[in-house]
Amino acid sequence: MKDIPIPGTGKKIPPAVVAMIFILIGAGATAGAAAGTIEGEGNTEVEQALVIGSDGIGIDNADDGIAQVGDSNTSFVTSATIQQGEDYEIEINLTNEADEEVLGQVVIEGAAPLHIDASDDSDVDAQKTGNGEFIISVASGANNDLILEVSSDQDISPGFFEFEVTIKPVEQPVD
Repeated sequence: MKDIPIPGTGKKIPPAVVAMIFILIGAGATAGAAAGTIEGEGNTEVEQALVIGSDGIGIDNADDGIAQVGDSNTSFVTSATIQQGEDYEIEINLTNEADEEVLGQVVIEGAAPLHIDASDDSDVDAQKTGNGEFIISVASGANNDLILEVSSDQDISPGFFEFEVTIKPVEQPVD
């Protein structure tokens, strides 16, 4: 086989060198494709171990008390009619689907002018960390109840009050 001329240079390259160049170009393209990115769309679903359990949300001692659990079983919206100086309880049935005790954060939004505290009667250890925020520790398994005590001031205008409660995972410390 004859040498292949390089256009514009007057020089020639042996066919074996040309073949080697094509092999290297092909190998580079393959390596580039292997190291490239995947494009497109896909659904990613992340589940957390701490969710609202099958017994849901109970509201005790409130007029017109209702609660609606969100689709992910990690939040709910609740509302009730409350008068000056009244109080009521929200019982949240929690399920820990992990094989060990987990920490969670309970975040309450839109509850002003109501006061919310965790009851000592809860099955769940709850420590208030701020206005409307608690860190909870939940044992493995079902039927762990967190009881929130909702109260009002004497000078509150009577009415129908609504707020949202979200349960978020908390990163566990590594031993």
